Amino acid sequence: MLQVITAGTAGGRVTLTAAGSIIDGNASSSNVTASSLVASAATGIGSGNALETLVASLQATNSTSGDIEVANNQGSSSLLTIAGITNDGGSVVVTNNGHIAVGGAVKASGGVSITASSPLTVSASITAAADVTLTATDSS
Repeated sequence: MLQVITAGTAGGRVTLTAAGSIIDGNASSSNVTASSLVASAATGIGSGNALETLVASLQATNSTSGDIEVANNQGSSSLLTIAGITNDGGSVVVTNNGHIAVGGAVKASGGVSITASSPLTVSASITAAADVTLTATDSS
């Protein structure tokens, strides 16, 4: 159960690896604060209760079952770059209070939902076995 991890430098990277799942252990408070987050699990990342983050770059892989759910709470003018997400076990749900740039491929055996304050820029492939929903809300 993940409580809080903070990388102490501006360029700090947090890498989380679990043979099982990575789960939110502190309700709605941020679980990870860093420049970038690389997460890898077998049975879900934030599945059923999104992992709250304050990061500029996200890369995630899930191999067996469960969803990848990440709620990034950067400010409304902040950019989250998705460096790549693969979920062979379920869906992908990513939200950001600021902008999102999909710079790496996103692949899911379930659906994909990406929600950002405008703009939402996609420059890599997004493939899913179910629905793909891309939402850019009005940032004004």
